[in-house]
Amino acid sequence: MTVTRLKTGRGLISDTKFTLDSIFLDGECYAFAIALHQGLGWPLIGIMEGDVIRHALVKIPNDSPVFRDSKIPHGQELLFDARGCVSEDEIGLPFGLTPPWNSTSITIEQLYAVREIQEASITLARQMAEIVWPHLPWKENFDDQVVNFLTAIEAVCREHGFMIRSHYPTAKPIISPCTGDEDGFRVERISRDQAVFDRKLK
Repeated sequence: MTVTRLKTGRGLISDTKFTLDSIFLDGECYAFAIALHQGLGWPLIGIMEGDVIRHALVKIPNDSPVFRDSKIPHGQELLFDARGCVSEDEIGLPFGLTPPWNSTSITIEQLYAVREIQEASITLARQMAEIVWPHLPWKENFDDQVVNFLTAIEAVCREHGFMIRSHYPTAKPIISPCTGDEDGFRVERISRDQAVFDRKLK
């Protein structure tokens, strides 16, 4: 049993990175930082402007391969936000701040205390970050979940002697997370040995 994982298309990566820069570098940086913190386990860092957390991001641990493979100046910390890897020299540049930056460790609770952060924004940030940076050590990322799902589906297919495929080569089946509105499947026989199906909603 094998699942062949293909590379994500460059167009999707480029479009997703543009959206990340537009939404999650400034404005929704809290949601992006929380998504990285939860998905990677990297500690949260706040760039302070007085008592206000002007920008939130995460710190890449020194023992991470991402840190070891970087080319930042010796002795500096390496951080990560919607730009990707960011050195200490670059942190505050997009926000009109002047060095030295006032950076400090923060918690999720501190971010929520500043303003409301939508769970949907955190989820979207995680999904987009996984597309742009699939090599990061994500916990239970979408790609792995899909591969595990398809491996289980293949076993069921072989057990029952059926295989799921598209009706036309260019119309590929779609896998997406459950929304909670599903109520099983609806199926329709279309030929001697073929049937089509789709999810059934409540």
